[in-house]
Amino acid sequence: MSQNNILFINKNALRMICMILLAVALTACGGGSSDGGSDGGTQSTAGNTGGNTGANPGDPTPNPVDPGDPMPMPVDPVDPGNGGANEQALFAATLHPVITNPNYTCGLCHNGTNIQAIPFAVADVAASYAVANPLKNLAVPTQSSLYQRPLTNHNCGAMCADIAADVLQAINAWAAQSTAGGNNGGNNGNVLASATTNFSQVVEGSIPRADANMITLFAFGEGVGNTASGTSNVGADITLNLEGTEWVAEGGLRNVDGKAQASLADSQKLFNLLSGGNQFSVEAWVIPENLTQTGPARIVSYSVDTGRRNFTLGQQVDQYDSRVQTINSGPNGSNPAARTEDIVTTELTHLVMTYDNMSGGRKIYVNGQLAVEEAIQGDMLNWQDDNLFVLGNEVTNNRLWKGVFKMVAIHNVALNGAQVAQNFDAGAGAVTSLRFDVASILGAPGYIEMQAYEVDPFAYVFARPKLVSDVTGVAVKNIRIAVNNNVPLAAQAFRRVDTMVMQSGQEISPLGALIPSDQGMNLDQFSLQFEVLGGQTGSTESIALPTPPVPPADVPEPDVGVRTFSQVHDTMAALTGISQGDRDVRDRYDMLRDQLPPTADALGFGSAQQIAIQRLATTYCGEVVGNNNNNRCRNFFNDNNCAIAAGEKDAIAGTVYDKIIGNNLVNQPERTASIAALVGIMDAENCANGCTGAAGRQVLQAVCTAALASSAVTIN
Repeated sequence: MSQNNILFINKNALRMICMILLAVALTACGGGSSDGGSDGGTQSTAGNTGGNTGANPGDPTPNPVDPGDPMPMPVDPVDPGNGGANEQALFAATLHPVITNPNYTCGLCHNGTNIQAIPFAVADVAASYAVANPLKNLAVPTQSSLYQRPLTNHNCGAMCADIAADVLQAINAWAAQSTAGGNNGGNNGNVLASATTNFSQVVEGSIPRADANMITLFAFGEGVGNTASGTSNVGADITLNLEGTEWVAEGGLRNVDGKAQASLADSQKLFNLLSGGNQFSVEAWVIPENLTQTGPARIVSYSVDTGRRNFTLGQQVDQYDSRVQTINSGPNGSNPAARTEDIVTTELTHLVMTYDNMSGGRKIYVNGQLAVEEAIQGDMLNWQDDNLFVLGNEVTNNRLWKGVFKMVAIHNVALNGAQVAQNFDAGAGAVTSLRFDVASILGAPGYIEMQAYEVDPFAYVFARPKLVSDVTGVAVKNIRIAVNNNVPLAAQAFRRVDTMVMQSGQEISPLGALIPSDQGMNLDQFSLQFEVLGGQTGSTESIALPTPPVPPADVPEPDVGVRTFSQVHDTMAALTGISQGDRDVRDRYDMLRDQLPPTADALGFGSAQQIAIQRLATTYCGEVVGNNNNNRCRNFFNDNNCAIAAGEKDAIAGTVYDKIIGNNLVNQPERTASIAALVGIMDAENCANGCTGAAGRQVLQAVCTAALASSAVTIN
């Protein structure tokens, strides 16, 4: 197949698609107080205030935990049923005069003219009621947002205490006269909510780890300095010396271009405690930076150089690799190596490599599941005591692994499947859980506990809610997670829960929710809202789903098509010179065939098919640069060393363009712009000043893949 048959595209064919995380910060309304009225005052960290039903405004009240604006816009402002008109009249007689009092500062922001503020302080009673109604709680007045805001000095200066007291008195008066009945007057647009909580009240270690035989664990919590220390109850701690690394603000250690390595004296702890037992486990929570790392790139290694090791857990493109030196596997532990299928992602991943010469041989677990098993029963460890313990690279600095370490642990037993699953459930280090008190709703002690942690500066993970209470037979329906009393539109994974909890500690849902941050981990306050909890009923779905877009009247047929699975395979083989019978290429194609485009219809082309094309291209290019055939790499890139010198980047990019894209069709991508894009990839991969060895091959593979997976190859 000649290059004349290769597809044409527009000038932007090599543009890479990236995912961008967008953080939206909402700013509270300011002004209106004698001292500037900022939100920068002391924030409360108190917990449940739900037990203070019918509290007197003058009584001391625990500080609530809801400091930030904006409050949620109501979705269903009018009370259904016969009680609606009566409730609005009660609002007009009790609460409305307080929130519109001209001597108070509520009207300065919440008057309908400030787009950042909720417009409840307006003269029109009906309009005011529509907005303020969901912000009160008749069953537990102290949980009313309208009361909690001024109580936390929310932009009202010296008047805050007086406003809070009058608001609470008004809500109490309203509740005493309400005829709606039930918690919050039943399903009348009121919010049925738990007490608020925050990350200062987390419950540590809710799920214990299986660490009875752990001999060292690195949690990477130092945050500063040039060393990281392990902890254990056995022997002296191991210290890792850091080079080419950086601390991650939200926790962890990122390997940029170096390693974390222990001294020989510290490393011998592993030899002394592991070599005689013929079983051990290597455990790690990691975030791989990319899917092009080869060598295999060393994640965790106990070795001397590229040819001698006691063990290694590594990454080979999108597979995890395990090597253990035994009598039969040789000094490099690679005869054979155990390798997973294509399961590497750039997400936070839990890895466990185990060895047991009496039961199961070598195993690799990924995210709690057994990924590969190789029975080598009866073999024996054959270790040497001159190896060094190292993370992120080989001792000789030529098998770089780039990514983030969240935790690394070594155990002197082979963890079984149940123990691996337990440590996966426990998370990266000690799990934190938040407890949402619901005693005021159940009428008895009880709370809902959720695993919770900050995944990055922009979002939190909430997972696996369970109800802990002596009350049984508790109905739970439609849980929403509120941040600072605002229910985010997206990612409410528990909004369709509808179950009956029959025993304490029963899990309500196995799902997890990614909830956006508002003011940050130190300030954000959280609560749960329910449609049903026990015998109480609150508001129904409070999130208005967007209206789907109107489809275009007519979609013109595209002028071009896409290559089908066999055509993509044929084209990549012809362009790279790699045989389709190559074992790795053949296996990858067999695995990806059903994910590649089945027809030439461009309208049926999806992102999943592009990912499959990229994975196939990565394999082809991996064979081009593979260590087992230096001539193939040299010939393809026209480079004697199969490396990248600083002055050769344009020439190498030009070679890739000429061999994969070509310039013999009218509408091919412009050569100059394409070369600049490919050089940009080299620079982005820390190769601006050139790179050699494994690092150079890795960048060459990335450049090759970018061109081979582009629409220059896939569009027909």
